[in-house]
Amino acid sequence: MSPSGSPARPLPFARGTVLIVGLVAAVLLGIAIAGVFYVRTQEAREKNRIARELTSITELKIKQITAWREERLGDARMVMRLPFAARAMLALASNPADRTAKSDIQAWLTELIRAYDYDGIMLFDRDLHLVASTPAGPEAMEPALQELLLAVPSARDVLMSDFHRSPDGRIHLELLAPIFDGTNSRPIGAM
Repeated sequence: MSPSGSPARPLPFARGTVLIVGLVAAVLLGIAIAGVFYVRTQEAREKNRIARELTSITELKIKQITAWREERLGDARMVMRLPFAARAMLALASNPADRTAKSDIQAWLTELIRAYDYDGIMLFDRDLHLVASTPAGPEAMEPALQELLLAVPSARDVLMSDFHRSPDGRIHLELLAPIFDGTNSRPIGAM
């Protein structure tokens, strides 16, 4: 009611204004809903794309690590089957003071390190005593190597430790190739 007591009359544009405001609000609400839907769809697509990329990277890394592992096993198997390795071990076993045998073995180990970029190579006799190493042998052998050495007498193939952290903090693994004299009996040594 108006102050004079007569009923209040709606403004002539009030109904049209309400309709326009309602329409604008509905359009804005529709745009907001569409925007939220679009953002969520884009997030899901991006997550899927990233997941596919990470899966591809993971698969590639697995292939690289598998190939690297097979290369290391192949290197060790090659040494294991070399007649030179057996002859050198037998020569050293029959005459531990033989300077020529020791020098030849040391040169061979040095070349293996250069060729394959190994941290070090150790050569053990039948009784699993260290007879040569390049660089000079460790003062104390790591537990992973000690465990592998225990398995050498019954080994028929290359032995490989798990990755582990050395006392100096580096992550590495050990490979141990039993060396046979051609009789395929008990190994005459290991490298």
